[in-house]
Amino acid sequence: MTTRALVAVVVVLCAVNTFAQSAIPAEGLAAEQAGNWAQARDIYEASLEREPHDAALWARVADIEAHLGNLEGNVAALRHAIDEAPNDATLHQRLSQGYALLGQPSAALEAIERAVALSPSSVDFLRARATLATWLPDYGRAQDSYRRLLQLQPENHELALSLARVSAWGGRSDAAVDAYRRYLQHEPGAAAVWIELARTEGWRGNYGAALAALDQYRQLAGPDGAFARESAAVLARAGRPDKALDTLQPMLRQQPDDYELNLTRTIALTMQRRSREAANALEAVQRLQPDARDTHEAERVVRATMASAADPGVSVYGDSSGLSVQRVTPRATIALATGTSLAAGSTHEMLTAPIGSGLEQVGGNPDARHDQLWVSAEQQAGVFNLRGRVGQSRVATRSLTAYAIGAGVAPFDGLKFSVERSFGFFVMSPRTVGLGLDVVGHRGQVDWSPTIGSHVAVDVLHQSLSDGNRRWEFTVAPRRSFARTERLNLDLGVVVSQMGTTRNLDNGYYDPQRYEYYAAAAYPYFKVRESIGLGLSLAAGVQRDDLSPTFRFGGNATAEATFGIYDPWGLKVSGGGIFNQRLGNGAFSGYGASVSVIRRF
Repeated sequence: MTTRALVAVVVVLCAVNTFAQSAIPAEGLAAEQAGNWAQARDIYEASLEREPHDAALWARVADIEAHLGNLEGNVAALRHAIDEAPNDATLHQRLSQGYALLGQPSAALEAIERAVALSPSSVDFLRARATLATWLPDYGRAQDSYRRLLQLQPENHELALSLARVSAWGGRSDAAVDAYRRYLQHEPGAAAVWIELARTEGWRGNYGAALAALDQYRQLAGPDGAFARESAAVLARAGRPDKALDTLQPMLRQQPDDYELNLTRTIALTMQRRSREAANALEAVQRLQPDARDTHEAERVVRATMASAADPGVSVYGDSSGLSVQRVTPRATIALATGTSLAAGSTHEMLTAPIGSGLEQVGGNPDARHDQLWVSAEQQAGVFNLRGRVGQSRVATRSLTAYAIGAGVAPFDGLKFSVERSFGFFVMSPRTVGLGLDVVGHRGQVDWSPTIGSHVAVDVLHQSLSDGNRRWEFTVAPRRSFARTERLNLDLGVVVSQMGTTRNLDNGYYDPQRYEYYAAAAYPYFKVRESIGLGLSLAAGVQRDDLSPTFRFGGNATAEATFGIYDPWGLKVSGGGIFNQRLGNGAFSGYGASVSVIRRF
């Protein structure tokens, strides 16, 4: 701690000491008045040899040791005094002061803790506790201290600001935001505090509120460098990397070695999946502050987004029609600095359905197997994305060369278009596999985020089957952010889904002329820890098909827990079910579960 900070601690800790009347040797007092500190100490120590239980005299010796600059002696004498008067809060406070001057913050904090326990309503003691806890840093105790001070002095708005800051530093962003807003209600013109609020809102993922706070700052201070810097940081993480980079460029030209600017640039380029440039930006960050916490977090974000990985996935499925599917899907991906991703993997599926269900093979065999080996490549080129996959698929009756080829474009922040053509076996039930049905599919997808807190997903699929049938599906799912807190993200929305076929056949899949499903949906995500998350998808609504003209209840629920979100090793466990809702094979209810172990390189 700096000398100035030590002095601040001492000032906070100082208080008037009170004791019961004690017989202080007159010659010692005379020596003190004459400034003969060493002589006075010797007189008092001689007296203490005769009466070692005099707390007041030990405290007097402590004062003299402090005058002589003997900090260790000061602490030792105070410890003796406390042994004789353990319930004297002021002695514990003075001992805390002595430890602080010795540069021992942990011991100083524990001493003031005892003083607070003995005198819990002392403003001086609580302030000292807050100061020492912040120095240590023990942000939990600092938070507690400022909360208690606010209860004692609710009109002191600066305490709310101090509470906000220690809460933010301690990772308690919900408490920090509440305290910042409490302060700003009384001090709305404190421009710099609006920046702090925006940064804290960004830490908990509440990017819309962060931008609103920044707008308040801009109205007070104008679009200065601090505004531009923080705006870029929020935009980079909020899915607006183009705007973030546009904001960053002029500042980086003037300050190419600025750590925070390079950190924001790394995040923005990573969100754009510009591998080589993101890696170069990360190198600059590592060079500037290799040991900083934000540097390590940036490393993890880059690795989780663009690293090579291996994933031996396993899943199971079952439904009310009796169909069960066991699936093993190992895969490995190599990510190159050029923005190219190469992958290879296989799919092994075993399908089983009861005899008489209409899903078993035509000859009565309840089982069928499908295997596929495949390789794929994907290339990111600016706003464009090209991808393709080819593989050899095999069922009992024949084999074919399966493929998928697609392209995507993200013309600007918040909007992505994607199209794909695919060909392969129609793996829906043992019957579709036994018949060797294949399918040509065309899919179009749109992902649009018109604002920071809203998102619309559109998915359109058309399939042509080798039995002469044609299927189509259409789903639109708008959603909006309703909560972004330290531990919970919550989006609410609706789902509109329709599907249909041109013919009603008995080939082991659901083929209504028209099926409709309309539901309200909730998407809570629980941030258990920094690298552990639990996401849920819950939907409830009504559904019908052309054979059941009356709408009936239908819904679904899924959950996915991720362990090691940003770590070299990751684990995903998911499960879910549908309730009175049609599936592709015709079932009204079903369940599924999967486990995936991910190794990132």
